[in-house]
Amino acid sequence: MLSLLPAFAWAQSSTDAPGASSDQWQFRIAPNLWAAGLDGTSRVGGASETRVDASFSDITEVLDMGFMTALEARRGPWGIVGDVFYVNLGEKTQPLQNDLGRVDASIKNTIFHLAVAYRVAESASGHVDVLGGARYSEVESELKLPSSTTYPDGVRVKGSDDWVDAIVGLRGVHRFNDKWAANGYVDVGLGGDDSSWQAMAGIEYVISHTTQVEFGYRYLSQDYDSAKFAYEMDTAGPFLGMSFWF
Repeated sequence: MLSLLPAFAWAQSSTDAPGASSDQWQFRIAPNLWAAGLDGTSRVGGASETRVDASFSDITEVLDMGFMTALEARRGPWGIVGDVFYVNLGEKTQPLQNDLGRVDASIKNTIFHLAVAYRVAESASGHVDVLGGARYSEVESELKLPSSTTYPDGVRVKGSDDWVDAIVGLRGVHRFNDKWAANGYVDVGLGGDDSSWQAMAGIEYVISHTTQVEFGYRYLSQDYDSAKFAYEMDTAGPFLGMSFWF
């Protein structure tokens, strides 16, 4: 059974549009790629837990579709930040014994963040924001066997679950000059799962008044367990993204 979960997401840049006025609305759209691997366990229903240890190259071989982006609106000290990513992974195994054919396995994952940010400190060299909001997670896994002598009607096993965590976080940026800056982000999730947290550190480069590029490293840990689904996974790896302000 395929146990890979998606490994893409967005980079939560904490730098405002270069030269923007604090009393004007600023908007950002940021498509990103998170080249991450997975390490942990997953379980559907009463089945035994399956170990997951997949590099980013493993995941790209079975990727059917992926979508990820981030949005932000800011005015003065207040901001609203959100991101969504969706990935659908699918794979067919080698033929099984007897006449069972190939196993068609797929897994889909959606994660959506929405938070309010407030600037608590600011200077010429950088700033710090506090954040509060929610993280929604949904995972769906499906296993199918074609019709055969053993299973004339075929076999279809499907399991899914979703949950919501309240999140609190902190992000900040330190500017080296008008082109280069370093940023960091950390949050903790409470409520929907047993525990979740993520951390990120990156470097930003200003290309123009409205465009920035960012690269760095992100780590996300989630531990969820219910009667019908369990997901204890660490997702980590480098990211690369662009931010477009208007």
